Amino acid sequence: MFPFEPGLVVREATVATAYQIGHTRSVTDEAMKLPVRQRARLVSSLIDSLEESDEADVEQAWIDEVHKRARELETGQVQGLTWAEGRRIVLGT
Repeated sequence: MFPFEPGLVVREATVATAYQIGHTRSVTDEAMKLPVRQRARLVSSLIDSLEESDEADVEQAWIDEVHKRARELETGQVQGLTWAEGRRIVLGT
């Protein structure tokens, strides 16, 4: 991560505000005017925001899967295996 540079947050907010009010320049054009270090920080922030979203989605998907499997066990739709049975199947022994 890059050290904080004064004015970066204000500049990013200006770009976002210009987009929101329908400014004729695109956000990309405005972002390209930023110095290299500020563009890199902006890109890093955008990527981090995507990763956070993905992580939350993946975590929720696993939670949903665990609940689904627990319901299947409770209702008898599936039958569990002992550790020895599962190990034998996976290892083929």
